[in-house]
Amino acid sequence: MPMRSKFAMVVAGGVFLFFSVASSRPCNAQSGLSASAIFKNARASIVLIVAGDNSGKPTVQGSGFIEASDRIVTNHHVVVGTSTAIAIFSDGATAPITGVVADSDTNDLIVLIAKTSQRPALQLGDELSLQQGDPVYAIGAPRGLELTLTNGIVSAFRNMDNRFLIQSTAAIGHGSSGGPLFDRGGKVVGITSSALSDTPGVYFAVGVSDLKRLLRTPQLVALSFSEWAAQDKQSDSAGTDAASDESSNINQIEKLLADNKLDQAKAAVDALSATEPDSEVVHRLTGELDEKTGDLDNALKELSVSVEKDPTDAVAQFYYAIALFDAREFDDALKHEQKSNELAPTDSDQPLLALLYYSVRNYRQAETFARKVLTSDPGNSTALAVLAGVAYHGASTQQDTWKQYALQLAGISADSFWAHISQAFDAYDQKQNEKAVTEFTAAEKYDFPDSAPYLILATWYDASSDMGDANDQVSAGLVSVPNDPQLLNEGVFISLREHDNAEAGRRFSLLEQSHRGELLTLSAGCLYYYGIGQASDALPYCAQQIEMSPNDHTAHSNYGWAALDANEFTLALQQFSQAYKIAYPNWSKLTAVQIADLLWGSAIADYNVGDKKHAHQLVQLIRKDLPTAATITGLQQMPLLWSQTTMQRIEAILNQFPK
Repeated sequence: MPMRSKFAMVVAGGVFLFFSVASSRPCNAQSGLSASAIFKNARASIVLIVAGDNSGKPTVQGSGFIEASDRIVTNHHVVVGTSTAIAIFSDGATAPITGVVADSDTNDLIVLIAKTSQRPALQLGDELSLQQGDPVYAIGAPRGLELTLTNGIVSAFRNMDNRFLIQSTAAIGHGSSGGPLFDRGGKVVGITSSALSDTPGVYFAVGVSDLKRLLRTPQLVALSFSEWAAQDKQSDSAGTDAASDESSNINQIEKLLADNKLDQAKAAVDALSATEPDSEVVHRLTGELDEKTGDLDNALKELSVSVEKDPTDAVAQFYYAIALFDAREFDDALKHEQKSNELAPTDSDQPLLALLYYSVRNYRQAETFARKVLTSDPGNSTALAVLAGVAYHGASTQQDTWKQYALQLAGISADSFWAHISQAFDAYDQKQNEKAVTEFTAAEKYDFPDSAPYLILATWYDASSDMGDANDQVSAGLVSVPNDPQLLNEGVFISLREHDNAEAGRRFSLLEQSHRGELLTLSAGCLYYYGIGQASDALPYCAQQIEMSPNDHTAHSNYGWAALDANEFTLALQQFSQAYKIAYPNWSKLTAVQIADLLWGSAIADYNVGDKKHAHQLVQLIRKDLPTAATITGLQQMPLLWSQTTMQRIEAILNQFPK
């Protein structure tokens, strides 16, 4: 009688973790790069900008940085009122500023065109990940002193002159305007812009989100620098002032959401909605708020409208991906997060991409992104969780184990998925089964997208013939991890054991739809059609499973049982003989259930091909070594699937060869 393939049985070899994707992009870990490392990495991307009048005479200087190939970011006020400008790179080379691709007077930002050659661009971070007290670093050219590095902390977040600003103690001076402000990971979180002249230690930077917004909405046609300089900025000042007010409000709301000040955020969103009820931004902010407050259905609706109205809004795509993840729609979540990362990559994208690739079982990509995260953020719990899972599934490219990552995660949080899993296995090893079940059950409360704890407990209850609890575990697991192939495979087996052929068919149909041609699907097909009495339909699935897994003794045994019920006795004997040949070197490690499966299958095959002497010998061996398996009642209590035909044949053989 067929049993589950080893792929469903091996689950107790490792386990899983949590990740509740918070609705703000994840905060930086406490670890980070040293100041010297940040400077070394950024040096080649820092620019000194010297601008002048029509005659080329220098009149002002400022700082800037390379944002992309041939693109330099600085403050608008650095170049406003000038007619010419040049960029001076850290290696002493120069390049003329030839054009403008994006400009915002109100946000004091401008993106210039200049030949940057092979010099690297700086990576943009996320100022919403900052907290007061976090370290920050500025690089600029105060009073013309190029490549000056200063450090400080985030002092506050301000709304000044219709702009959302980061206040810090990282010193800047005349000539530093337009330079980058870095977080501890070396990512740009702001563009330094101003200081209070009469108050030492108070310096301001425009948040990088304003730059990202500007980059998503560039001018339709890039202007030459001379054309831009000649334009009359006065004509559109009223419109840009209004845009600045809205941008400031948006930044304030996003900061409130990031800080979980949800009542204040709701009031601010409601106020913004009163003036622009159907704007893309209002739908997005409402969706973010709903996701944080647990109204997932409305969050999905609002964020869907937001990305439909503006598919280029990376932030909307990001939060829609999170909401879809929470709704367990993993494929769609990955699609939208890939779009977010394509539009405006930030530090928050790589952990989420690692998680979402893991959700769809693309372990290679999940591992790649997780390892990238750990290079700059060694304590990132999402990346560690993903790598633990990859190692658990035997898909890691490194010689590491899930327990190594479990230890690291336990150091971050004692109450985590991995802590419960480790305790569960420890309890199991000490034969404290009740405690192990408690710990596995506790692990299920975490949101990590893996079926491991459900599958372990379902297999456990099934082995104890506690079919109700086993089925409950499968059903709960399929809510948490829809269409998981291992759970569906286990669910087919459990439903057949409960004689619920309709539910077995539904689960097998889902497995075929989502994982057609995969090994677990072939195994389930062999099992399912045998279990519902259609052994001839089972044979093609069994044969394909053997082709894909020729050294799996359980697969050969299951093929043998299907062949028996199809009255293909010679084929059945061949398969049981091969199963025995594969299993024999490790016979002492087989369970009583596996031995009973092989011996009874071989006995029935021998009997029906005419070798009744060998069949009799096998029955005597069963009675001697496995007395429980020598009675119909005992066989029915085993976690095996017996067809009516099989039970009739076993009963006939027992009667043919009495004690």
